[in-house]
Amino acid sequence: MLTLSRRNGFENRKGIRQTWMNDSVPGEVIRFLIADAGEGEAIDVQQKLEEEQAKHGDLVFLHGFIDIYAHIHLKVYGGFEWQQSFCANAEWVLKVDDDAQGAFATFGALDGEKIPSNCRPKSAGVFWRNLPPINSSSRSKKPMVIN
Repeated sequence: MLTLSRRNGFENRKGIRQTWMNDSVPGEVIRFLIADAGEGEAIDVQQKLEEEQAKHGDLVFLHGFIDIYAHIHLKVYGGFEWQQSFCANAEWVLKVDDDAQGAFATFGALDGEKIPSNCRPKSAGVFWRNLPPINSSSRSKKPMVIN
């Protein structure tokens, strides 16, 4: 599960770790995607991020672009690049934002198991299956991923 998160989204990430991330199924990988700092960012944010990474180990730092909404496409692309490098055999990938709410643990149970009709999750969005790996050589500008 790739979770887009702002650099200063410490409380959102804490809340996720205490709620639906805590309910994830064994083997499920959940990571927060963080991009580079922009001008005017508080000096202590990077230090806090490094401390958070040392404690939890669930941040993926994407470099080569500033963490602003206009670069969301680069953040999503960088997340999928990370997924292809570190979780290439994943049977499913879900992209969420750090302010999303839901019973995300249910997605892990969907793979090959029967869920009673009254417990099936309702979802909206676009779901792609059997996509080929991203061909990084076809892009001239791509984010650099560092785990």
